[in-house]
Amino acid sequence: MARVCAASCAIKLAVGWLVILSCATLAVSSAVADEATAPLLTAETVRSDYKALAKSWVPIPDMALNAVVAAEDPAFFFGPAQNSTITVQLGKRYIKAGMRTILLKVTQYHNATTLARELTHEEILNWYAQEIYLGGVCYGLVDSAAEYFGRDVDALEVQDYALLAGLIRSPGRYDPVRTPDRATERRNQVIDEMLSARFLTQAQAADATATELGVRLPVGRCDQE
Repeated sequence: MARVCAASCAIKLAVGWLVILSCATLAVSSAVADEATAPLLTAETVRSDYKALAKSWVPIPDMALNAVVAAEDPAFFFGPAQNSTITVQLGKRYIKAGMRTILLKVTQYHNATTLARELTHEEILNWYAQEIYLGGVCYGLVDSAAEYFGRDVDALEVQDYALLAGLIRSPGRYDPVRTPDRATERRNQVIDEMLSARFLTQAQAADATATELGVRLPVGRCDQE
């Protein structure tokens, strides 16, 4: 009798879990279906947004862009743009917050592919450098140059570009005010990457590495959190 009761209880428990799992599956399927029907990024949107935004952009020097490439993806110009972390990160500006993993990867791939199809490597890199988050409330190399160094972006030097590019990975971890030693180490890593990519000569890299951070104090908006 005890075995029969135990078996009966086990069956009821199993049925109960099946009901719970079925309801959960239906809920997830419904949510995924809603997300799947959301409009995908189109070529027209990419081109339209780029043209509209570019009208107000301040030109970023090639050396600054090279620093970003060295820090994020040294092989950026040597392969399809959609395979680069730079393009994938740029495409996230079009991703809905809270999107489930089941669709997130697919959407990221679609966005990166669409961006790569409509824009050149140079356009993608420029867009990325104009908008990338660099700490506090600062986005893009132009504003960050003014806030961290008190100068225009075209007035900075190699080591300054390397510092800003190094912040992309983790602005908080490599904050030059709160963690100057860590920021210096990261900056020098970027300089080494720039040297390896032949963006710098050995002499330029040595001079940049030997230079102090040069961040103005107090830092402006970029230090506000």
